[in-house]
Amino acid sequence: MLVDVVRVGLEQNIQRIRQLPLAGEVLVNEGEQVQPTDVIAEASVPNHLFMVDIAQGLGVDTADVKHCLARQPGEYLMEGDVIAQIDGTFPRLVRSPVSGKFADFHRGQVVLETGREILQVRAGFIGSVDAVIPEYGAVLSTSGLLVQGMWGNGVAGFGNIKILTESWSVPLDTLMFAEVDSTLVLAAGYCLSADVLASLGEREPAGLILSSMAPGLISMAAMMPMPIIILQGFGFDQPSRYFLETIEPHAGETACMQAGEIDRLSGFRQEVIIPCEVDPGADSFGARVALRTGQRVSVFSGQELGKVGKVLSLSEAPAIFENGLLCSAAEVELETGQQITVPQQNLVVLG
Repeated sequence: MLVDVVRVGLEQNIQRIRQLPLAGEVLVNEGEQVQPTDVIAEASVPNHLFMVDIAQGLGVDTADVKHCLARQPGEYLMEGDVIAQIDGTFPRLVRSPVSGKFADFHRGQVVLETGREILQVRAGFIGSVDAVIPEYGAVLSTSGLLVQGMWGNGVAGFGNIKILTESWSVPLDTLMFAEVDSTLVLAAGYCLSADVLASLGEREPAGLILSSMAPGLISMAAMMPMPIIILQGFGFDQPSRYFLETIEPHAGETACMQAGEIDRLSGFRQEVIIPCEVDPGADSFGARVALRTGQRVSVFSGQELGKVGKVLSLSEAPAIFENGLLCSAAEVELETGQQITVPQQNLVVLG
């Protein structure tokens, strides 16, 4: 069975595409070094679009509107300017309701653009430009530690890693982050308290990496301005040390966080990238891989959600589980030594 891969480890080539959703201007060149806040590409887009129905305003057929236009696409109109008119015994006209650009004309309606804003795409991590995508963006790459997660609040950021080792065995507490500032990304075990999460938000760190979190805190975390990434999942049990022990040797280094939504088509997951030198022999799986015995896996659904272990065996014949589900099963030995049977589809490989 093919299952998703959550990457946790050193990688020689971490490559990401940064591009605009529409054509604009690319501001970097191939071979250039970039920092997380560097703007890769930008475009000017209208704040608002106004539709003005000329055919209805003049009382004519849509096919005849083009003969009545007093202004043409591309022109800038002031509020009150005449857009179209009919002369004669009973003249009629249509004026612009706002100041803006005459952007388009379609089926008897004029499209007006008002205001402009700059849409930007930033690098998001420390790396280099492998290739430029004309008018849209660039392909960036780096090497280092890549740790992907299960959930994120949609925010990006970066800062120096501070490991809160006390929170690996007991829930996160306000005393554990007494010395926190906006330059630090905190890596902690698990958070179960809304008061603690709110207090952390008030201190405005650069980011928060949690192994797990109480499910009732999702809505609060989603609204916080700093990036938050959950590595294991949601629950109240003491989390696995696997993820944080992977990050621990990089304490003090720069962690670049992208906490956007999972995209199974592209393989993107919420991720932490810590740029550093990597052995040229380092390799990784793709976005999906065949499940095999001996692989390190994490359970991402069911009663054992978030637990980490090793695949002992895979069944060839479907098994019936307590919930009535009939599917292929896997025997997994957890870090505690406990052996469990779970549906193969409830596993992700930690690559």
